[in-house]
Amino acid sequence: MGDERRLVEFAQRARATEHFMARLAYEVKRAERYKRSFSVLVLSPKRTPVRDLFNRVRPWMRNTDIVEVIERRGPAAAAFLEVDAPPSGQGPADERPMKVVAVLPEANGRTAQIVAVKLKGCLTHMPDVAIGFAGYPEDGTDPLELLRAAAANPA
Repeated sequence: MGDERRLVEFAQRARATEHFMARLAYEVKRAERYKRSFSVLVLSPKRTPVRDLFNRVRPWMRNTDIVEVIERRGPAAAAFLEVDAPPSGQGPADERPMKVVAVLPEANGRTAQIVAVKLKGCLTHMPDVAIGFAGYPEDGTDPLELLRAAAANPA
């Protein structure tokens, strides 16, 4: 019964990750069309369970419905998360990298930095969580480029 439950969870997470990537691509197109800015936050836990982090962060993200836990499922997410992956064949499958990502509509990079610093202050009991941010268009114009820039730009 446990294997069946894990399989269902795997399928749901794969759909959620692909849905997030599609929403992020839509946000890029919208910002381009209307000459607006937006930002992306990436929260990378080392030891903190990702579900705990997501549940702690979600109330802070009331201004967006684009908050998701992503893991290495599908080509776009795999390319973004590959940097954190353990070498092939080393470590259990449960050590696959997972991140909490959020899109902040109408927020430029400076606003995202302020949000990231405030969020970091609220997560003091989770010191292993790194928070990065990137703004469109200053840090990237492609969804994958924005996610990579956010992961590489800690607050």
